[in-house]
Amino acid sequence: MIIIPKGKPVVENLNSFYLVINKMIEHFQGELGSGCVHFSSASDEALIFFDKDDLLNGVLKSSKGETIGDPAITQIIKLSDIQNFRIDIYKIESDKIYFWANIPYAKKIHSNLSTQFTDLKKLIKNMISEKLTGFIDISINNGKEGGFIFFSNGELVGEFYSGTNRDPNNQKKDLELLIEETTSKGGVFNVSGIPLKPEKNKFKAVEPAADSSEPFAVLEELLTIFETIIFSQKKLRIDFNSTLKKKFLEKVSKYEFLDPFSTDFRYVNKKISYSGKSNIKEVINGVVECIREIANDLNLLTILFSQLKPWYQKFDHEIKRFNIHI
Repeated sequence: MIIIPKGKPVVENLNSFYLVINKMIEHFQGELGSGCVHFSSASDEALIFFDKDDLLNGVLKSSKGETIGDPAITQIIKLSDIQNFRIDIYKIESDKIYFWANIPYAKKIHSNLSTQFTDLKKLIKNMISEKLTGFIDISINNGKEGGFIFFSNGELVGEFYSGTNRDPNNQKKDLELLIEETTSKGGVFNVSGIPLKPEKNKFKAVEPAADSSEPFAVLEELLTIFETIIFSQKKLRIDFNSTLKKKFLEKVSKYEFLDPFSTDFRYVNKKISYSGKSNIKEVINGVVECIREIANDLNLLTILFSQLKPWYQKFDHEIKRFNIHI
């Protein structure tokens, strides 16, 4: 299900023809922290949700049906290379992004409730008492108007009314208008629950941080993940170590310690050894910069992002300590 956040986009009317989608999202991860990208064309519509560290979810609606999750993200990025999408960027506050990112997984729990048998005010009260995390989808006047009311653990967290004849001078809130319009014109309500998937829930307990006596553990695991991804891409037919050394060589003028012909920095058998004079933070961020550029050059950024959730959880302390940005 595609539901666009209420409000004006922070950036609108971009055209995918001129954009590298991975880079664009990475930019807005740093600029906004959390939000979503809305893609629309004559035939397809899609959303990608993100926070500052990750791509949280995607949903693609096309003539072939609806796709959710990482497969949707991959398809959206591929489609944006071959067809023109209008792109709008919305900011979503960090305390609400997990709610929005999981809306595509919503399941109906009450269908086709009519105002003949229940009124919207009473239904809202019932959903509050049931501590609903989800929304009421409202159809008014045989579908000519409508709206949504959103709940998180029984608390009202938002609503909007999509009436085409809404008076711009009317100062009433959307919730009041929805109640009034369903009372006067009749309406049908569908209630859906949103299962907050554990891996998207910011309150999930994380594994203990890696032992600080192993400062390169965060980088070793990142390199191992990336090496595994490249090895799995049979069509690329490239050697990971050779590709890494070539990128290191490109960066020697900026990061002298990456010179593959010296012994300052070595990555062998998934272990790092370092004997140079640069501080650990500079070394880690220099290597991360190389990983990011290689992934972008090989169109593997989305796959890399999708594999990093356990890494972010395990090394949360180190990622913040060394200010690591993929």
